[in-house]
Amino acid sequence: MFSSLLANQEPRHDRVNLLDVLAARGFWPSTFDDWLRIDAAEANRGASHDRERMKIEAWHELLDLVQRERPGGPLPPD
Repeated sequence: MFSSLLANQEPRHDRVNLLDVLAARGFWPSTFDDWLRIDAAEANRGASHDRERMKIEAWHELLDLVQRERPGGPLPPD
């Protein structure tokens, strides 16, 4: 059913690349490696308090962690 609907559609040329729009506005998405660094940092925080983890709640801390520890720094726009 869906394949027949899609087969009759013309490609849309009015769509924009979301990653390009975000980069143009100075935003870069987090990568899976960024998430792994956040996960490790939260686990390290928890270990120092005899807990499994302690969530990093402040956005500026998360952004600093991701940008500071990302190899090569923040992702540049293409």
